Amino acid sequence: MLAIQNLSRSYPGGTHALDRIDLVVPEGQVLAVLRGSGCGKSTLLRVVAGLDRPSHGRVTIDGAFVDGPHPRIGIVFQEPRLLP
Repeated sequence: MLAIQNLSRSYPGGTHALDRIDLVVPEGQVLAVLRGSGCGKSTLLRVVAGLDRPSHGRVTIDGAFVDGPHPRIGIVFQEPRLLP
């Protein structure tokens, strides 16, 4: 189970990408995140994957705090990362 509790993420310079997100995704459930450009979708996914740290709140997977890349989370980047 994925649990996101009171999650916020701000960047240096004052940009608030996420503000007080609460979400529980039970095991086996499929979730789609849809919104317009610049609303924080990629930031949310990077925090859940353990690639970024939240400014506030926490993310847990099966009760374990996500504080770095997690073996149960995979990510495909938007830009090519292996070849120029």
